[in-house]
Amino acid sequence: MRSPEVQQLAARTIAQGRIATSDDITAAVPAILSDAFQWTTGAIIDLSGGQSL
Repeated sequence: MRSPEVQQLAARTIAQGRIATSDDITAAVPAILSDAFQWTTGAIIDLSGGQSL
């Protein structure tokens, strides 16, 4: 994933059109830990940017 060519190939498979940054992933943590998620149990939270659509 360090090669720009590989990154471009991977980005084409993601609906967002780019590789995630650490900020993309860590931004989900407060949301998941918030009271808004209190009813969520045993869920898989997909942070793929749409790669697995």
